Amino acid sequence: MYAPKNRWIFKTLGNKIVLGFFGFLCMVGLIYGLAQDGFLQYFLPIISALVFFTILIFRYGAKDFEKNVALENKLSELENSRKLLLEDNFKYQQQAHEQYLKDQEEYRKMMDIVNGVIGKDSQAYTYALNYFNPLEDLKEYGSHISFEVSSDKISVDFYVHSEDVVPNTIKFIPRKGLEIKEEQLSKSRFNEIYQDYVCSCILKIAKEIFQLLPVVNKVQVNAKGSLLNSATGNFEEQTIVSVNINRAKLNELNLDLLDPSDSMSNFEHRMDFIKNEGFKPVKDL
Repeated sequence: MYAPKNRWIFKTLGNKIVLGFFGFLCMVGLIYGLAQDGFLQYFLPIISALVFFTILIFRYGAKDFEKNVALENKLSELENSRKLLLEDNFKYQQQAHEQYLKDQEEYRKMMDIVNGVIGKDSQAYTYALNYFNPLEDLKEYGSHISFEVSSDKISVDFYVHSEDVVPNTIKFIPRKGLEIKEEQLSKSRFNEIYQDYVCSCILKIAKEIFQLLPVVNKVQVNAKGSLLNSATGNFEEQTIVSVNINRAKLNELNLDLLDPSDSMSNFEHRMDFIKNEGFKPVKDL
């Protein structure tokens, strides 16, 4: 009976009103039969009971029939969309495979760099610094970095742009005021902040390189700033701090508490700084 063409039977007999109507008729037939004599006394009640239970079976079978029809419709829908599903799945698998090949190539490049660094290949140092780019965040402050490598030493030129980093004004709120006021930062205070910034960047550069290249034990950083050349009257990029940083010595320092400018005394360095005048040019180590 569970065929689509018989759906109207289940829909009709599954209706509560129809069930109630036939139940009423069966009850009338049962009572009427019991009131008769002879053959009808037994025949009518039996027929009424059979009709009632048949309708009751169809009533409960209607739910199963609907489930069966819904399942067949779902199967038909899936079958009709099989081609589209296969195309989508193939496209997804193709993208996943392309990503796998890309990751595999990246892994191969990374391992080539790792093996080169372990083998103290200076070219691998350059690849590692360009690939991982640990000093990228310094560029956010407008600074520029270039470097040269050898098998046992990294030389870094750090171009500092003070006007993009260190503010030349200070903001404050008067004790009884509500507005924010701004005043010019004193030359000596500006120079102190600028010196600490330059020296802290030098420590950061060395630490990042040591972490990336564990076989390198020495980093030379030449910080270059824009200074007035009295002979030409023009501002030129000149070295303001040159320092050789040793890995072992850097590891001994407590970077959370030290003063960046004072910490340069732990290393071989050249720095000519006067609080009221600022940096003076020095030669690279």
